[in-house]
Amino acid sequence: MTNTDPVLIEAAKSGDIGALNRVLALSRQDLRRYAEYHCVVNDVEDAVQETLLITARKIRQLRDASLLSSWLFRIVKRECNRYKR
Repeated sequence: MTNTDPVLIEAAKSGDIGALNRVLALSRQDLRRYAEYHCVVNDVEDAVQETLLITARKIRQLRDASLLSSWLFRIVKRECNRYKR
């Protein structure tokens, strides 16, 4: 995943909307690529969008900024599996 600055992630966690938007924008392309591997083609964009929404709502729950990538990938994979059902 694109190397996102830990300071930017912490700012997003603390409620900085601009930082949150930047984190989401930087993550989108990698999430899409990952979702293409795990989702049915028609569900890729939906899974990415849902992941970005979940991230925006729950980023404060992220314990460590260095875990952002794995956290996002788990969310998008879960969403792909949800759409498969």
